[in-house]
Parts: sequence; structure tokens; C-alpha cells
Amino acid sequence: MPQDPQNTPDDDAPVDPAHGHALTERAFRAAAGRGDQQAALELAFLLREAGRQLEAWHWAQLAADAGSRPAATTLACWRWEESRDPALEPQLRAGAEHSEVARAALADLLRSTRRVEEARTVLERGAARGEVAAWLPLGNLYRDELDDVVAAEAAYRAGIEGGDLHSHHNLGVLLLGAGDVDTAIEHFSIAAAGGDELAALVLREVLEEG
Repeated sequence: MPQDPQNTPDDDAPVDPAHGHALTERAFRAAAGRGDQQAALELAFLLREAGRQLEAWHWAQLAADAGSRPAATTLACWRWEESRDPALEPQLRAGAEHSEVARAALADLLRSTRRVEEARTVLERGAARGEVAAWLPLGNLYRDELDDVVAAEAAYRAGIEGGDLHSHHNLGVLLLGAGDVDTAIEHFSIAAAGGDELAALVLREVLEEG
């Protein structure tokens, strides 16, 4: 018997992102409730992305308390981001070898405590291992601490090749300072289109001045 067209699912109907998010959250909650540490951490990431910070911390802490090393590393990175507390160095060091985000955070801590050469070594090791998160802070270190704009540009370009959106912005700043306005605008535009608010602000200022 032919289906009623009014009751036939529309394959071209748009998917509601909120509905998909809710289903994903529900699945992670169910698994986390059964003691799945990875699901608890994934739920924490999902909640943090949605701006539900306290819930995110709760689930990440539960996973860490249950023995999840990635969750413990994640919490150390979040704490560093919020507190800039140098006492987090042991936790960040413990996580740096298996988390590129922790490695970048450790380098940031080292740089903030004036251990620039050690920060450079940490980031260069990460870059050599193909960790995309290392390139942007490495470029910043070359530019700001070592005054090596050639190495900084190479680092930003490597970050761009790895898919790091913010490297477009920082390369744009470098090129703007060198007088290459047109190419700088191209990189600001790419970063702004991807959601980089600072790049969008700089782009507007450059265009208004131009």
C-alpha cells in the first residue's frame, strides 16, 4: 500500500542541531552513569562547549576521581586557563606527554615564569611530534621573546596547514607589521569567517583605515 506523502519522512528536512545535541548529551549521561569514564569526560566537554561550566567540571572531576588520566589532565588545563597558578606545573607535566593541550599549557606556564628556553623546547618537541596546538604558541614565543619573525611566520604557517584558525590571525598581525596589508587582510578574513572575533575586529579597523 503506498505511503501517505504527508506521513513520509522528508529526507531533505533540516536537522535540528539542538535535538542532536540533546540526544548526544543523553547518551553520554547514560554511559557516564554506568561508570564509563570516557563518556563522563566527553559529556564534560559537551557541557563546557555549551557554556554549562559547573556541570562540565562536575563530570570531569568524577572521571578524574575514578582514575581517568585524560580527565585529570583536562582539569589541570582548565584550572591553568582560569587561575594561572604555577602550582599546577606537576599536573601539566604529567599530562604533557599524552595531551597536546597540556603541553601548550605547560609551555605557557614556563614562559610566564620566565623559563623561555624550556618553554621553547617543550613546544618544539610537540611540533616535531605533529601536535597542531604547539604551533601558535611557538610562533608567539619566537616573535615576542626571541624577536625571530622568520621563525614565527613559519610556525604560524605550519599551524594554518594543521587547521589552526587562530594562526591566520597571528600571521595577519605579523604581515601587517611588515607592511603586507593585502595578504594580512586575507588571513584576517579567513580567521573572522571562522569565528575569530579578535580577527574580525582587527579586520574592520584595517579596512576602515585603508
